[in-house]
Amino acid sequence: MYRTIKCLFSIVLFLTVNSLVYSQMSPNISFLRSVPQSFATNPASEVPCRYWIGIPGLSSAGLSIDNTGFRYKDVFYRTPDDSLHFDVTNFLNTLEKNNYINVNLNEEILGFGFNIKAYYFDVRLTDRFSNSIGYSKDLMSFLFRLNGQFIGQTAEFSGTGLNMTMYHELSLGVRRKFNDTWSGGVRLKCLAGVANIYSRKTDMSLFTDPANAYAITVHSDLEINTSIPGTSSDKADSLSFYNYGSKFRKELSGSLNPGMALDLGVQYKLNEKYLFGLSLVDLGFITWKNNPRSYLSDQKNHDYTFEGIDINEFIGNDTTTLGNQLQQILDSLSANLGLRTNYDKYTSSLLTRVNLTGQLNLTEKDHFGALLQTTLFNKTVKPVLTIHYNHEFGKTLNIMTGYTLSKRNFMNLALGFSLKLGAFQWYMISDNAYAFFKPTDFRYTNIQLGFNLVFGDKRLLKKSS
Repeated sequence: MYRTIKCLFSIVLFLTVNSLVYSQMSPNISFLRSVPQSFATNPASEVPCRYWIGIPGLSSAGLSIDNTGFRYKDVFYRTPDDSLHFDVTNFLNTLEKNNYINVNLNEEILGFGFNIKAYYFDVRLTDRFSNSIGYSKDLMSFLFRLNGQFIGQTAEFSGTGLNMTMYHELSLGVRRKFNDTWSGGVRLKCLAGVANIYSRKTDMSLFTDPANAYAITVHSDLEINTSIPGTSSDKADSLSFYNYGSKFRKELSGSLNPGMALDLGVQYKLNEKYLFGLSLVDLGFITWKNNPRSYLSDQKNHDYTFEGIDINEFIGNDTTTLGNQLQQILDSLSANLGLRTNYDKYTSSLLTRVNLTGQLNLTEKDHFGALLQTTLFNKTVKPVLTIHYNHEFGKTLNIMTGYTLSKRNFMNLALGFSLKLGAFQWYMISDNAYAFFKPTDFRYTNIQLGFNLVFGDKRLLKKSS
């Protein structure tokens, strides 16, 4: 059990570190009208050019992080001797009952789009990394201070969960303009899963009974699913890894883990000034067939005695002693929780988003708008509200600024621009530019940049007609 947990931790770290080469679509990208990627949040959005080609591997790159709990400056501090310390008390004080960390990233390998009469088509090949972690304050308190603080009380770990997925996506989008008022769009996505860790159930609580020698009563219902490339397919083997051969390359291709997803959208143009949109993005799933391993609880609400740990006993001990003690503890937990391993295929859902947009065209060059984006994960709903102002300097330069409001994140200044020289276009946008000047202060940030070749700017055609 100790080796299994250690391997799972290594997998989480590996996927998180390696995911930093990918990028997440900024919600504010929908307001940079001159950029073809502006219709990523709604397949029904009007595309600003007759056709476009993304520079291979460079048409979209960036990073998005959203953390509702602690900030770096809340938990780390330096002493006069310049040593870095972790403030456990302040860390726990910054947490709410349930907290979330979301990291959503993608890299567009290839993309292009073109207009045929009332239809607009786009094709994209994208690598994606999607991660959402939920954790309770009681869980963190137990991990750092153990059960002493919960004597006679119940520590609730509900709300804890993990959905981490890496996959390839090939999509085909179609937009149709029905009339001067209504437009509709759909984007069909074929998915190929590379790696996944998915906690379908993590319902667990601990009660420390002072009348029964401080025995811990554990109520648990766990289901943790994994599908990791390079792991052994032998059910009798422990969780070990390899990274060579044709089998490993096939697993990285994702062909063993098929999936499907759908984007749907509509757009309503009230008149020349007002425009509204509604979309559902990433409604889909992946079926994991490559070396699936699921860890499930056989014994729900099972009572057992666990005495806890005195962290001081670990200080100064060598790694061998520490490893033995941890293994004994984890073996005891595994035996009492009654965990078993299942090797059946399983299905995980994508992080689905609902987008509601509104835009006011003040002039031909000045635009004001708002976006309400809601992410659905693990039976929770997480909204983010963005407002923006956009100004176009002819056919060359488009700039925007805005404000993004999400849970416990109130100082998010959005800045972005697109620059077009001939057919070559460069764009960059961030939902929280302030974070790049004071990174220790932020809970939420997003940056995206890319390069395209764009032809036939339809906005300019309208102005010249």
